[in-house]
Amino acid sequence: MENKRSLLTDELDENTLRTEVAQALRRTIFDSGLRVSPRRVNQIAAEFVTAFYRFIESEQKENAYQHGQTLAQVGMGPSSILMMVSALAGACQISDNPGRELLPLVNHYMHALLLGYMEGREAYIRQEQERTMRAFKRTQNQKE
Repeated sequence: MENKRSLLTDELDENTLRTEVAQALRRTIFDSGLRVSPRRVNQIAAEFVTAFYRFIESEQKENAYQHGQTLAQVGMGPSSILMMVSALAGACQISDNPGRELLPLVNHYMHALLLGYMEGREAYIRQEQERTMRAFKRTQNQKE
């Protein structure tokens, strides 16, 4: 597993990847329904890249899934998630990259992350619907 990480880090510096992910996130941060502060862009990008490198080391899908759920909980919008994933995939597809064998691993990471994000987003929407329904019922009860 260390060999896989070294293949990736030989071609792509972790700081460079963070910068690319942060730039992608800045382009879409306001698509997140204003639930994410633009001041958090660098922190979110760093956490995203750190989660990716941890996955490369451990290959545990649960970690990527959990990070996807965390991104949903902090309020990341779908376009922001897709831009970050796209930046990650693009950075890992460097021409003549000896780490090309990592691409299936990158795809597994993105799959688990996106699954966690989508399920986390669905849970958030359900919570919002329940809050809205309770507020509606309180309003109806007050009118009676």
